[in-house]
Amino acid sequence: MPAEGLWQRIVQELIATEATYVALLSTLLDGLLLPLERSFVPEIRRAFQTPEVLPSFGLHGILAQLRDQHALFLGKPPAPSALTAAADELRAETWSDATLSGLNATLTLFAKVFRPLHAAYAVRHEDATAAFGMLRRNPAVAAVVAAFEAQRHEPVASLLILPIQRLPRYVLLLRELEKHVMGVGGARLAMETTASHVNVALQTVANTHKLLALQPLFPALDLAAKTWLRDGRLTKTTVQSRSAPRECLFHLFSDVLVYSDVAAYGPLRVRSVLPLADVVLAKSPDDKQPAIALVTARKCMLLTAETPALTAAWWQHLMMAAGVTDPRPETTTLRGLLEAPKDLDLGTAGCRHVVWFQKDRALKLGVLFVNTDVVVVAQCLALDKYKYVAHVLPAQIQGVDCEGGVFRVGVEDATQWILYGSGADDVVAAHKQARRRALVTKSPASEDNNADHSAVPMLPPGGLDELKQRLADPASRRPPPLFAPPVCPLQQYPPPIPAHRKKVV
Repeated sequence: MPAEGLWQRIVQELIATEATYVALLSTLLDGLLLPLERSFVPEIRRAFQTPEVLPSFGLHGILAQLRDQHALFLGKPPAPSALTAAADELRAETWSDATLSGLNATLTLFAKVFRPLHAAYAVRHEDATAAFGMLRRNPAVAAVVAAFEAQRHEPVASLLILPIQRLPRYVLLLRELEKHVMGVGGARLAMETTASHVNVALQTVANTHKLLALQPLFPALDLAAKTWLRDGRLTKTTVQSRSAPRECLFHLFSDVLVYSDVAAYGPLRVRSVLPLADVVLAKSPDDKQPAIALVTARKCMLLTAETPALTAAWWQHLMMAAGVTDPRPETTTLRGLLEAPKDLDLGTAGCRHVVWFQKDRALKLGVLFVNTDVVVVAQCLALDKYKYVAHVLPAQIQGVDCEGGVFRVGVEDATQWILYGSGADDVVAAHKQARRRALVTKSPASEDNNADHSAVPMLPPGGLDELKQRLADPASRRPPPLFAPPVCPLQQYPPPIPAHRKKVV
């Protein structure tokens, strides 16, 4: 189908779905909600006119106002709108640029008009729907609702959620329309802004409900000003600890991560409250069994979920809350290195990279420290606390091979480091600089070897043969120097007794 037919179908779908939407809201209001509000049965009228139900579903409630706004947007007589004009011109095949401009202006205007009412309805929808569900426990109300659902062959809940589902539908249609015609970018942007505003309102309400449910579990924490992001069970393994892996309950908020013991009921026993600004996060490169490394000032923990997909979801939320994407290299000195050789000289400051390496058949989180004097690999135990693993001088590096996120460092003793992460460029730069220094050191000796030796005295002709003859003739050799140890006086054993010690008879 040509492009012209495509955008015509999109506009027709927009108009047709809008008409269906307005008709469904009118059926819900006129056929069920307003009769309940105006019921002659006092019990039904009192049950409907509650603070939770009436502001949303009453005659002057939010849902009725939304119906009126969308009817005005659709442009039914006697007040036709750009949508009506577009529908008429599509049927008459008299489409023009002026019609497209009017459609864009109408959509942009009503996107802003819809924003406050749709946000208010979204905020109150959950509470109002729950209250309406409680209202259905009344036998008289239940009979009316059951008759309405039997006539419509559709539950009331699917009609009450229509206003929340309508805005994303606008956004999808306008994005598709923008691919085929120009001039609707303003309408698409305005509708996306309205949809985002409603989503933020929904998230705010959901966060408030979640915090109210979590507050009794954390009596010592004030959750009023926090934003809940995620919670669930994770297996925690502490590096260099004798304790076995342990399952804990983690709650992630916008600024802190709280982990506690799993409890069947009552308040949770909080193990620690970790500010996300004071921790370092890293994800292991193992796709089959991924783990999240959480480094604090006291220890390093590895967190794993039940499935790799769940671990990846936790990683995304943690990175979003921490506000960083990857652990970046730092130019600093390597402090807190434990079990290092005594002759290891770290020299000046260098670049510190967060890397993963394999040891004891498991991936370990560590750091790669590189400066002009030495390259060190150490295991991470905590912030500024590391356990020595290996080191090499830059001049002893045989080569560096990079492949994706993995690089291999060859050393003179035929060993090879396999590291996951960044830092390969710094290792190569340190190796090249060490080679340049070695060449500069060798250059004076090479100049001496290439110097002019014309001033050195040479043996006369036949001098070498004469020298060989003298060495071969024993008579011509000089006798070796005479030397002997000094003559010591003869010692008697046992030694004689001194006269002053002899007994006088």
